Amino acid sequence: LLILNLNINLSRSMVLLGYVPTMLLLNFQNRYLSHMKSLLDISSRASVKIVSISGGKGARRSLAQLGIGVGSVVTIKRNAPFAGPLLIDNHGTSIAVGRGVASKIMVEEV
Repeated sequence: LLILNLNINLSRSMVLLGYVPTMLLLNFQNRYLSHMKSLLDISSRASVKIVSISGGKGARRSLAQLGIGVGSVVTIKRNAPFAGPLLIDNHGTSIAVGRGVASKIMVEEV
């Protein structure tokens, strides 16, 4: 579907072997997802905006009850390098988020 709208000169064998969809996916990832990181990848004292939460329904509900959702801007207070939860600040409230849940929260730096 998307291949027909492109003005790229590609050989027929590349299209049949599936190279074009792979190239399009990699191009999309490099262009639009390169600025997104997991909450674990952010250093201390950085402000970030939450872009997506890929956790289950329970994790998203718990975060929503704490006032954390897609579009929220939070500040990382403490991110220990090896173990322990992340301490984040959300509108003046300090919240500890486990590393498992933090790995499922995708953010972009503000």
